[in-house]
Amino acid sequence: MRITARRAAVAGATMLLALGLSACSAGGNADGKASEAPKTQTVAEACALIETEMNAVGTDVQSAMTNAATDPSQAIAALKTVSEKLKETSTKVQNADVKKVVDPMVDAFGRLGAAMEKITGDPASATEALTEIQAVAGDIQTVGADYGKVCSK
Repeated sequence: MRITARRAAVAGATMLLALGLSACSAGGNADGKASEAPKTQTVAEACALIETEMNAVGTDVQSAMTNAATDPSQAIAALKTVSEKLKETSTKVQNADVKKVVDPMVDAFGRLGAAMEKITGDPASATEALTEIQAVAGDIQTVGADYGKVCSK
């Protein structure tokens, strides 16, 4: 039973990661024109920065997540990669509107990784971790939608 809960949790986290990464790449309306000495970062520039950085790790993460049900440690490593890269990139975001939606995304992916670690660290807590993952799922959907709204303008 515990193995089933563990696999369900890993599968759920895998779907969330895919959803979160697709939200990061869905935005950005940069017109490709370089602006002359911008005084502030535009929404399009900030969204393009996030999209570029997430696309850079996206392929590797998706490969790791493909086998997540059989190797949860790969899924945890992938979540850490996304979380760390997103956190690093968020420090480069200067646009206040984008910053408001990126910071909660950083937090949500961090919490998802922590819940995944609980499953592999203590399989007896798989049910509790699954509950946490489900809670984070709602948060990731919300922040992904918020990001999409800001970055599709």
